[in-house]
Amino acid sequence: MKFYKANNMKPTVAALFLLSLLGCIEACAISLNAQKKYPYVLLGNDYGILNENDLGGFSWGFKRHPFNPKDSGGNYWQCFPREAIEITLKDTGSSADDIAWNDNIADLKIVVWVNQHLVHEYGMRKRLSIIDFERRFNKWREIMKKEKYVCLAGDFVNYEHKNENGIDMDIYEWLFEKIKTKKSCDSYLYSCHPTYEAYLREKSKEASYKFRGISHG
Repeated sequence: MKFYKANNMKPTVAALFLLSLLGCIEACAISLNAQKKYPYVLLGNDYGILNENDLGGFSWGFKRHPFNPKDSGGNYWQCFPREAIEITLKDTGSSADDIAWNDNIADLKIVVWVNQHLVHEYGMRKRLSIIDFERRFNKWREIMKKEKYVCLAGDFVNYEHKNENGIDMDIYEWLFEKIKTKKSCDSYLYSCHPTYEAYLREKSKEASYKFRGISHG
């Protein structure tokens, strides 16, 4: 197992989500116009890492709503100090012989320790082999190397409040979508370089496929 441990940070739950509601008034590098154009995508400060299309890519064709931990679904960006981020690559011990993989099945996870009471967990949409996930693990390490801040995008899944060893914890679970620094980016389903023109081309293709299906039906 490869393990990176983070130090505890000081922001509170209330402070973090107050920032998400107010839309980072002064500190964000993304312009206020971009945030007004594509609201409810960025939670907090982007530290000069994101651009307008990073927000637009999760907004085009969708009606965005303010983040609500009671509602699942929707991709959101959040950015954190590098030292708050921990990545684990774990050998599950399960053989993948039945699906013709040459290695065991693995788990890859990003955990962000905002402080001892507030945690964000980014899991993968599916399990892959150790070899496949190790490539991505190493790529993420390179993307984050010597970077002060890291931005993560994920599809919100679940919120849980629990007490572990006498410590109250708020845990937010996400499906990983993107990781981005000033150096580089990696993504799962969506492009790291979204444009509105590319979005329109994709929608046009989808409409064409549907039309062909109807005409041959």
